[in-house]
Amino acid sequence: MEAVSCLFTERGPCNLLELDEKMITTKPLSYRLYQEDDLPGLLRLWEEEAGWGSLTPEMWHQWYVDTPDGQCLVVVAVDENGDIVGQEVFNPSSVIIGNKEVRALRISAPIIRKGLRRASLRNRSHPIIGLYDTAMDIAVKQGYSLVYAVTRKDWLSFLKWESRFTDIEYDCLASPLVPVLPETLGEAAYLTACTVTEFGREYDALWQSARNTFPISFGVVRQSDVLRYKNGGHITLEVRDTRDNSLVGYTATKKQTGLLVDILARCPADITPVLATTLNWFASEQNKAAQEGITCLKAMETAVLRPALRALNFTPVDYKFALICNTLDPSLTVEAISLDRWYVTPGD
Repeated sequence: MEAVSCLFTERGPCNLLELDEKMITTKPLSYRLYQEDDLPGLLRLWEEEAGWGSLTPEMWHQWYVDTPDGQCLVVVAVDENGDIVGQEVFNPSSVIIGNKEVRALRISAPIIRKGLRRASLRNRSHPIIGLYDTAMDIAVKQGYSLVYAVTRKDWLSFLKWESRFTDIEYDCLASPLVPVLPETLGEAAYLTACTVTEFGREYDALWQSARNTFPISFGVVRQSDVLRYKNGGHITLEVRDTRDNSLVGYTATKKQTGLLVDILARCPADITPVLATTLNWFASEQNKAAQEGITCLKAMETAVLRPALRALNFTPVDYKFALICNTLDPSLTVEAISLDRWYVTPGD
């Protein structure tokens, strides 16, 4: 699942931010929902155009078919010869909006054959717009309430051709892998971290505690099966209290980049100790971190995480994140989704 969860946060899809102005679509394409017999063509498109290496049928099913919230919504672009020349995947999830859970779709990076890319999205015949519009028609019929993405700030101009999108931006902060000073540890002095072996029922209880105490009234649901699916490919640490072995929180860090893609604690007061314990674990496991290509720990500075990042002397780096959302349910207004109040991390 690692490659799926970071398409927007660390890599641009097929260099679509550097589209070739000389390449244009000369013949119309047709768009439809993915079918099982499309798989060979999709895998070929992925390998030849995405730049992320090959993808096996087993990986495809693991990432896009067998998800906790059901099969992904996958749309394809087909040329006049019947060849698949574009695809876009929308991962299903459950999102809390106020006092209810709604069905949502997370936008993943589109893959388009190079010869069909354009420099501008103003023309509605662009393949990316065709893929998106087709997916949204299907999503509405299937009962999805919104679509969203956690992306890089420089993707905003690319995505906001869709006027219904709303967005919010976040800074990126980083810290070297150095131990937290004893005088600043506080409750973290009683905590210890180890790698997660199983996302069991304790994680469901942790999620419920966080929902009640923060409280979390906007954001992606973090049940144990979702964590297993999203964080299995990352360095995921569980933080426990040595006095009673209770689960205080967890963190998930992306290999190679050191980006904190997920973090949760049982209550707001535990966020700083959980992050401090994570930083201490990486400081004590420098060799393991180096083997995974991690030289520092980076995080998205949300309102929830800001006090912890500042207390632990994380400093800004030249990178910005954005959360972007589009409602499909007419009853959900821009005001109703309250992006500034979402509990969000890059892995969402």
